[in-house]
Amino acid sequence: MQKGVVAALVVWCACEVLMLLFDRGNAWIGAVLAAYSLLLWLCVARIVPLDLPAEENVFRTEATGLRLWLRVAVVLASMGFVYVVFVLWFSGTLAVPWMTQMNNAVVGALPPGIGSGFCNFIFLALIPGALLFVVGARPRELGLTPTAKRTWLAAIPCLILPVAAIVFGLWRGHLTAGLVGLLIVHNVLSNGFSEEFFARGMIFSQLRAFLAKDWALFGQAVLFALYHYGATPEEHGNVVMTVANVISENLPIALALGLIALRTRSLLLPTVLHTSIDTMFSALG
Repeated sequence: MQKGVVAALVVWCACEVLMLLFDRGNAWIGAVLAAYSLLLWLCVARIVPLDLPAEENVFRTEATGLRLWLRVAVVLASMGFVYVVFVLWFSGTLAVPWMTQMNNAVVGALPPGIGSGFCNFIFLALIPGALLFVVGARPRELGLTPTAKRTWLAAIPCLILPVAAIVFGLWRGHLTAGLVGLLIVHNVLSNGFSEEFFARGMIFSQLRAFLAKDWALFGQAVLFALYHYGATPEEHGNVVMTVANVISENLPIALALGLIALRTRSLLLPTVLHTSIDTMFSALG
């Protein structure tokens, strides 16, 4: 997977250079997230043993013929829908009245903070996942499998910083135990599991039906970053800088989580880490 990692680093460096040249005030975010992503991967790579034959049996669509193309259709339709709803609608570029109504209904029917996360879960994981199983997908193709040995041991150092941030927030009085629990549930539904299933479980496994493992890793990382186009907190005056921003901030963690998913042969640890990162940002923010 060296070529895919090198390609991802080249793309990230180019975007980080653009940020340093034209948006220096926010360039540090991508650098910090890249360093943190590298730390997560090094912890997992050090503790969880490499097993290349086992990695070949997960996160790879094994269908052929009609079943393969039905899965391609499901994945492409899901990606298109998510782009319209979560990039164009979320950013305000496109009006989707029925989505607004449904979102308001779900948010109003569920406890505060849970509704918006549940909408993400429905469209990023539940519906496309159900359709993939209908056309014959197996759990191991999507990373819905038990983890490799020593995975939970690897999770311990990876969770030190998020847990410290939460403890700090509790100590300062910015957080309560109830709020922490709500944040965790929200982040699991909104991003932790939903985005991991969408990017690593679904897109990555489908790319592996057509590409070598390293290029599939690269592809899922770039797509994951670009799908944050409408969610970037910084407002840039042109498309190029907005793309540079989302790649600078999101590509390293997407690459690291893809590598971790492969090493542990499951979405479980990536889901835990993704949730912990989002919860840490909420605790610090």
